Amino acid sequence: PCDCSESERLLGWVAGTGSLYKGQPAGSADDCCAMCTEDRTCVAWTYSPGEGSCWLKDNGAGGYSKRDRISGGCFSEVSPFPAYPLPDGVDVDHQSELEQLADEAAVYLLGRLAET
Repeated sequence: PCDCSESERLLGWVAGTGSLYKGQPAGSADDCCAMCTEDRTCVAWTYSPGEGSCWLKDNGAGGYSKRDRISGGCFSEVSPFPAYPLPDGVDVDHQSELEQLADEAAVYLLGRLAET
């Protein structure tokens, strides 16, 4: 099942790369998360408040930052980890949400610097 609480969302992030369906109309991130919960093949979701659209994902591979996006994952009962991958070195068990996001941003920026 999906954890639809606000604490389990990534703001400004597109989760996964494989959309199950073209963007579906949704009134809120809660609605988008509920749609993912109802679809057995959905492991992550991304909602655009500006577009009122929801993308259900069949994988959590990759992901990227994008304005006007809110994403979340569906959790299995045996794993507390989100369905979308976090950057290497981010330890979600021992960090606050703010520390985790700061680490993700640092890993992303270091990766971008390494590319130049």
